Amino acid sequence: MAAVETPTHHDELAGLDALETELDTRPSLGRRLWSTAWPKLLALAIVLVGWQLLVWLGWKKEYVLPPPRVVFDELRTLVTTGRFWEAVGRTMRR
Repeated sequence: MAAVETPTHHDELAGLDALETELDTRPSLGRRLWSTAWPKLLALAIVLVGWQLLVWLGWKKEYVLPPPRVVFDELRTLVTTGRFWEAVGRTMRR
């Protein structure tokens, strides 16, 4: 029958040291931010490209489905007005 070896104090510390070195090798903040942001940015890019393709294909008339550039230009103009923020506040209260 084989004897069961019990871990020594040195073995236990070696295990704890290994855990500490694993924590030290985690990715940098920039790499972690990028790894969480790129899928969302890719999804946004796919939606915008698909939207623009539908506009170019003439799927709907431009007054029904305007191109992204026109929509974002209008949004930029509206954000600077007090009426826009009043409407946002009213929506949030609802």
